[in-house]
Amino acid sequence: MTLQENGIRAEQYYLFRVGMKTQVEIKNRPFIIRVVQGNKHNNSLPGFLCESLLESNEEVENDPTSAISKLYKKIFQNETRFLGTLMMGMENESILNELVSDLNFRPFSINTLKFNILIHSIGENGFEFASSLFYSKSKERALFFQTMNDNEYSICIYKAYQLFEKFQGLDSNDVWKKIGILKDQSEITLFGLDNSIVQEKLEQARRVVCFYNEWDNYSKMEQIFKYNLQKRTSSQINWYSLFEEWKQNNCQIIELYSRLALLYPSNYIFSKREIRAWQAMLRATGCVNITPFDKKESEIEFWTRSPNPESNKAVINMLYHNGFLNIMSKNTADSIEKFWNSFEHSLNLNKRELETKLHVSSHTIHNAKIYGRINGPRCPAISKPPMKRKITSGII
Repeated sequence: MTLQENGIRAEQYYLFRVGMKTQVEIKNRPFIIRVVQGNKHNNSLPGFLCESLLESNEEVENDPTSAISKLYKKIFQNETRFLGTLMMGMENESILNELVSDLNFRPFSINTLKFNILIHSIGENGFEFASSLFYSKSKERALFFQTMNDNEYSICIYKAYQLFEKFQGLDSNDVWKKIGILKDQSEITLFGLDNSIVQEKLEQARRVVCFYNEWDNYSKMEQIFKYNLQKRTSSQINWYSLFEEWKQNNCQIIELYSRLALLYPSNYIFSKREIRAWQAMLRATGCVNITPFDKKESEIEFWTRSPNPESNKAVINMLYHNGFLNIMSKNTADSIEKFWNSFEHSLNLNKRELETKLHVSSHTIHNAKIYGRINGPRCPAISKPPMKRKITSGII
């Protein structure tokens, strides 16, 4: 699809969405093509699987044409090849519109004198910008994947689908100088940042932001909500109450998951995309993630609305490293509680046999549950101070 603004042309793309399924009928037999994450060459690229009744591909294919054609050959012993994108309905305008209905941004390509540059993303506030171009370095064709975040520019060079080199710098000029090639080209041009369409979209992204002192401006907050969150979460929740109550609270820090739990039903399950949308919403309203540990340690996230987030970040970091921060998420706590309740239930059903064979009493279970609540999972027991008692004779 051609995108044109102010006389400048760009090619806009439709995306294969992970989880997408398309069914087509061939010779009165249904063929279903599924898009999955990862293929033969790269775990980050889309892969394609085709299935028909009890038959399916033996491995994930790199493109939909191979997926459906190989399965067709396996079933009918016929070499006929089918155009995968056509079989998936990528020529159908209704399907294409549905694929992009919840996207705020669609990738597009721009042309310079020497390169075709693909713009992958322009995140909220104009950050999380990503673009790429192909160039033959040392007689090998390489992909240069460029990103721009808050205070860092980086370029990853891929050869044969594998990461070959990575460079980082303070700006586009700095990072390209470290690579030492294409010196006759403008570094900003190589990133695609001087293109008028890119500049307009960057400006649009920067306009959809506000700060703590603007949270009372509902119309602006609603605009940010529509841009970042509306299409990715339930329409039944009162999203604005999070900001109203947080603004009235003297504490500048919240824990994201426990705060969201107050907005949604108790059995609500968040998707990863929905959480990312909430994170984008918080960043667009001037909030900063100050969590001092990564996701491998805990799902908990601490956010601050302070205009000076570094002070709050230092406090949270100090509490964490001194062991004063409970980072056990509610899900973990619920799982532990569920385990002990199940164990106690089993004990009650067959109490005598368990006590005889395992030497476990209900008193042990009770104390173990108390220990878990106080110390958390896998923690050593808190040592108690020694107590001394002095017995004095009664006074007559």
